Amino acid sequence: MRDVLAFITLMACLTVLVGSLIALVRPIPQIGLGSRKRALGGIGVAFALFVVTAIVIPAPKETHTETGPASEKKVATGTAPAQALNAEQESVVSFMRYAIMQNLLCRGEAEQTQDQIDKVAAGRARVIDAYDEAKRAIRDCGKASAEFARPEVLKTAPAVYRDSGERALKACRAASEGRGAAMQLAQKILDGDDRLASASKYKELLSTAKSSEATCRMELLGMADSAKIPDEEVDFAQIR
Repeated sequence: MRDVLAFITLMACLTVLVGSLIALVRPIPQIGLGSRKRALGGIGVAFALFVVTAIVIPAPKETHTETGPASEKKVATGTAPAQALNAEQESVVSFMRYAIMQNLLCRGEAEQTQDQIDKVAAGRARVIDAYDEAKRAIRDCGKASAEFARPEVLKTAPAVYRDSGERALKACRAASEGRGAAMQLAQKILDGDDRLASASKYKELLSTAKSSEATCRMELLGMADSAKIPDEEVDFAQIR
């Protein structure tokens, strides 16, 4: 009932207020607001109706926050924290991270070289800038390839997963060597080798390297799956 009364008084308040404000500018004798004095009086009436509305409007219902053992039980049955990895799983993740890191060092420089080549073609960079970037890519890809070939790297993986680890390192090494070869060819192209065969070979080397990297990541993710490592722990190895 108080809801209805509050609504009625509020609507009356708004109606009187709007009419009174209009009457201040243009008198409305038809509704008893034929002068500014009456219009001001109407505003006073509107204010009084507003006060009445504030008095009769129902107070908001209080919300009860549940506390005590029952609420604590609800919190306790929420999402459980992720289970910690065991020592073997940690070793697998570390092996995967190292392989991906070496791969990204090489790939990052190769992509920077391509970016510089694109800028040269657009007239926004000098040929020497792209040439020097290719030189850095050759250096980093060479280092990555050497790391993938080191026996000590494979030994960091648990013995039960070394077959998969060996296949992963072999594929990652092929990706690094392919990108290194592509960067060497890029230098020749930048140095004036404008043969279509060279441009085609450059693209082929990069494409093959990308496929080798995907194979490497699949082998690494296979290791993680065999070791029952949660996906979120090895998201960094997903193929991108």
